[in-house]
Amino acid sequence: MVNDTTVSTIALAVALVALITTISQVLGQFLATADGYRRCQASVMGGWAKMTHRHFRWSEMRFETLYTTPRFGLSDNFFGVKETRYPLNGSPLMMVKTHCEPYRNTSASQTSLVSWVSFMQALHLTSNTTLRCGVYFNERILLPDITIERRSWDFVPPEVVRPLAVVSISNIAILARRLGMIWRQFEPLDGNLRAEGSGHTITSVAVRSMGTVLTIGIQDPSNGDEVDGRDDLYIPLEAADKMGFGIVPGAPALGIPDHKLGTEEEILATLRNVVDPSHEAANRIKGILGANPGWTPGISDIIGLACPMLRPRGSSLVRVPQPAGYAVGLTQQQEGFVVFRNRLKDLIAEREAKNEPVSPQSRFIYNQYEELHQHYGDQWEDQHVCNKMLSNQSTTDFLDVLNTKHAATTEYFRGLIGQFNGRGEKAQEFKYTDLMYSHIRHAVNYFPEALERLNASPPRGRDHYGMRVAGWIIEGAHIYFDNIPKIINDMRDNGFDQPQIVEDAWLTMMFRAFLWHRSHFMVEGPRVPSAHWGSNLPVYIG
Repeated sequence: MVNDTTVSTIALAVALVALITTISQVLGQFLATADGYRRCQASVMGGWAKMTHRHFRWSEMRFETLYTTPRFGLSDNFFGVKETRYPLNGSPLMMVKTHCEPYRNTSASQTSLVSWVSFMQALHLTSNTTLRCGVYFNERILLPDITIERRSWDFVPPEVVRPLAVVSISNIAILARRLGMIWRQFEPLDGNLRAEGSGHTITSVAVRSMGTVLTIGIQDPSNGDEVDGRDDLYIPLEAADKMGFGIVPGAPALGIPDHKLGTEEEILATLRNVVDPSHEAANRIKGILGANPGWTPGISDIIGLACPMLRPRGSSLVRVPQPAGYAVGLTQQQEGFVVFRNRLKDLIAEREAKNEPVSPQSRFIYNQYEELHQHYGDQWEDQHVCNKMLSNQSTTDFLDVLNTKHAATTEYFRGLIGQFNGRGEKAQEFKYTDLMYSHIRHAVNYFPEALERLNASPPRGRDHYGMRVAGWIIEGAHIYFDNIPKIINDMRDNGFDQPQIVEDAWLTMMFRAFLWHRSHFMVEGPRVPSAHWGSNLPVYIG
């Protein structure tokens, strides 16, 4: 009897311990559920908390917290895809759809919000201002957007205490720049990301089993100067975004590919592998870099020669990231413009004096240039005057004139490509890239050639046309014109033996580059490594 009582007592104690353990586990599950639900409330997520729900799992006898966060992206098509995308365009409808409230003064209650809420608000504001600068009906523009993702708090690592949004490494690089930030560190594989500018900041921390988590500090416009127009805004096109990665976008209509110029190594690789497989041009630039670190004369011409027109017609936006460390060149500077105009004028006059024919295209380019020179003066020829006026929100009339003339050069080259397409017996093929690469191969040598002429005894420097600048710059612009016979020979070696057409095409190509540079303002600053363009590597925003 005593033994039975002892056994019963022990069994009761074991059952009681098991009951207490089970109750503790159930309470732990409920407490964990409560913790996840508490971290997804309005004080943390703002309006996004409305989509936080608890789902009871009967098989586990507990609640599961389901919450919703955005995935940030960029798109030009919000309705032609399977998933619903919400553009961050600042419209009242989209502000409601994306659960964003209008900006208001920062208060203690606002400081506990996840940073992606204010990040989304800032993108709304910037995009809305961009659209009001004349790009609203342009089909090429890329706007920030979000997709909505439902998640379970069960799969959130214990180190994470707030709901996280997601963005690809390529898109965060672009979006930060769109907000006026400059990347000071960009090492996503090591978890080191840091940007700042326009009162905003981005910092990062590596979270075990999760990856890189960003904290984005956004300046409330009520505490500072609100974005007021064009001064801090970039052209919202994919091709312009590429330039922030050190990539010069090509013009598909003319068969021009992209070119990487973001680092000295990429410049040399582009010269060796694309522009001049003989490596002569790369060796010249390498020698110049050895004596003058960071200086790559001639190669920067490829920006204006290769880029399509990025500024949308009718828009006041002209800013693009500078794709190379050294982007100054004779297709951008006043010296290149003035020498080109005078040398072309002399060429036409000389041929007329000798009763030699002057091609209609050469005369057309000269007349087009003179029209701009007479109507706009220094705004056309002097990059400093032009850039100042662009930054001061000048009217779009001048820019639209340049846009029209640039489009005419595109049609001219498309006509040449169509006419000389390599078909038929003894047919020749004209390639814009052959012409452009030939120019670059000789342009990278203008500096030593100019010094040789100036240091000769007696000096062989030529007319400055009244400009007070370093002689080698003027002489370099003259050398560009001197290179026309060399370019004709290069094109002949490539199978295109039409000397007059090559001369006309070179004049048109240079004029095209002039038009491009006066239509855009390149913003200096660090570039993101080109390897990260288009990368879908995810990073998280806390």
